[in-house]
Order: sequence, then structure tokens, then C-alpha cells
Amino acid sequence: MKIAIVNKFFFLKGGQESLMFEEANHLQQNGFEIAFFSMHHPDNDPDYKYSKYFVDHVELSNMGKEYSFLEKIYIATNFIYNHKAAERFKSFLNDFKPDIIHCHGIAHQISPSILKVAKKYNIPVVQTLHDYQLVCPNYTFMLGAEKICVDYKCISGNYYNCLLYQCVKKTYLASFISMLEAYFNRLTGIYIKNVSKFIAPSKFLMQIIINSGIDEDQIVYIPNFVEEYKGSIEISNKRYFLYIGRLSFEKGLKTILNAFKDLSDANLKIIGTGPMETELIEYSLQNNIKNVEFLGFIPRNKIDGYIRACEAIILPSEWYENAPVSIIEAFSMQKPVIASSAGGIPEMVEDGYNGYLFPVSDVESLKFQISRFIDNPDLSLILGKNAYKYYDNNFNKEKHMSKLILLYESLLG
Repeated sequence: MKIAIVNKFFFLKGGQESLMFEEANHLQQNGFEIAFFSMHHPDNDPDYKYSKYFVDHVELSNMGKEYSFLEKIYIATNFIYNHKAAERFKSFLNDFKPDIIHCHGIAHQISPSILKVAKKYNIPVVQTLHDYQLVCPNYTFMLGAEKICVDYKCISGNYYNCLLYQCVKKTYLASFISMLEAYFNRLTGIYIKNVSKFIAPSKFLMQIIINSGIDEDQIVYIPNFVEEYKGSIEISNKRYFLYIGRLSFEKGLKTILNAFKDLSDANLKIIGTGPMETELIEYSLQNNIKNVEFLGFIPRNKIDGYIRACEAIILPSEWYENAPVSIIEAFSMQKPVIASSAGGIPEMVEDGYNGYLFPVSDVESLKFQISRFIDNPDLSLILGKNAYKYYDNNFNKEKHMSKLILLYESLLG
């Protein structure tokens, strides 16, 4: 079987790409032929066979600085429907001739224009949903780009709310473009009509999509996975907790800092960078929070050591997390997780079994859950063993790939 994998990034940018490459490696090891369609980027493999078909590189984070007004209008138009991407994808399909197309992130740089090409070629399309793009113009259900959208204002197609609340980059222009994109996708049905099956990594996301009006028969639940950890497992005597991830407002970093401010006998290490990094460091200094250490960016191959030696991973997210890979990684290394009860997290963290939950933004509740570990030195080991059992039953590679391959086969009859 030949599988074409489509994603706008062809390098290890984040959890989405990590899952994509892991799936591809497993498929190749089991006799499947794999080819990627993506976007040109300086971090890509320059010698990749099919890169001649890739779409042109566009760096969205630099749009306001590097592009003229007319260039920005042209780019914005391509966000919604990229004709050039469709033409290049057609050439790619003629060359590779896949049996199945598996999409991950195609919005903006590639656009759903490629889905219509796949339909014309009568090739089944699978798309893994990594966010809420099908129902939310800013993909995250963050209202005004600063607080959680508790009543899902756009779920029934009321995308004008994105413009009304400036949900994208807190600007009317970016919000207007995203609103148009959402209306175009819904009114044309370009995703619904051309994707054979959507994969939801969490039941929470799956239910959101169904509530928006998409037929539940078009969606299948397949949890994410990580490779089983083969290294040694440590019993922590360093008494520190760990946050790994992006330093941005929706991640709840102020909540975690305020919790540790009053916990002098516990320490926190923060791994990651992001737009709030300077603000968070300054906040720690201003509030004399001496038991929090900012480690900045650390390569993936060196993070495992920090996970092995910690008491627990803390995930204080203040948005609807889908299915965080960081939780699965912690469980695979026998580490419990303390997390907010947002989005798909409660499906993964069973309170009192493999970790603890606390209400979003509730500093006192978070402090209480951290104190459990401080008061009971054996708690991390006990919950960690349960965490590994939960990982093995729900998030291991073999079960994930078996479900994925069965899905492919079902689409080919």
C-alpha cells in the first residue's frame, strides 16, 4: 500500500510532526511505501526526492515585517485556497500514485485546495485533527485570543464572533481573514465533502466536531502514542516538579508560578520558550519566587533525564487541550501528571490513579495537589506505576498503528 502524507512542515517542529514521522516510520517498517507532500523550509531535508513538488515557503510569524501590503493580500488569499498548491499536488500524485492520502496540518500554507484534487483522483483521504480548526476560526477556542471560549460561540457557524472579539492576534485584519476562511470552508464543505475519515485523538475533540453538525460516522477516535521508553526509571530524590512546553498565556504559567510562590519546600523547573518567557521571568523576580528555574530550550534527547528525575509533570493549561503528547511521554516513563481539567485532559489523567486534576486557574487547588507529593515521598512511585499501566493499555504504538492500518484498509474496501 502506498501512503501520501501531507503536512505543511517537513521537519520536527512539534508534537504534530513527531506523531506524523513516528507513524510514517512504523508504516515503512511494515512494508508500506511512504511519500511526503509539504512546504519548502530551511530545516527540511534538501535532498528529499519529492521536495520538487513542495509549495513555496511562507513564514507567517514574520508577515508584518517582511512582506509588502500586496504580498500580504496575496498570501491571505492563498490561505483560503491555494491554486498553486493544488497544481503541485496534482503533479505529486501523478508521480507517486498513492492508494491513501493522510493529511495532518494543511491549513494556510497548503490549504484545503489539495482535497479537491484528491477527490478528482478518487483517492481516499484521512485527516488527523490536531486542533479545532473545523469549528473555530482561531483553531483554539480562545476568545479574544486571551481567554477560553466557554460557550463555543462559533460552533454552529457564527464565525463573525472571531472578528467581533478579535480572536486572531488581537487584530481586526487577521481575525477578518480567519473569519472568511472559516465561512469558505463551511459554505463550500471543502473538508466535509472531500475527507473520507477524520481522526480525533481525544473523545472531547470528537464530540465537539459532532456537535458542530458533522456526521459521527465520518469521525474515528484513535488516541495518540509515543514510543515506549526503554531507559532506566528513577525514583526521584531531587524533589522537583517539571513543566515542559510553550511559554504562552493559554498554558497557565502564571497559575503555576503563584502556586509555587507559597510552596517553599517544593521546586519547579520550566523547560521551553515562547512569547511570555521574559514576562514570566520578570514576574518571578518581582514576586521573589526563588524555587522556580527557567531552563529555556533543551534538545529533545536531553529532556528525558529531567522527566526521569522529577516528582511529577505539571500541565496547568487554560485552554481546551486536545490530547497532549507530554502526558503520554510522562506516563511512558512512569511519571504521574498534575493537570488542569480542561479539554481532553480528564480522559488521560484519572484523578488519584495516575495523577491529579485541578480546576482551571485554581491556584489553591494546584497547591494542594502538589503538597500531596511533598507530604508522601512514595506517591510519585505509586502513581507512576499506574501511569505506565495506563500508557500501555491506551497509548502504545502497536495499538495505535493497528487501528490506523485497519482504517486505511477499510477505505480501500
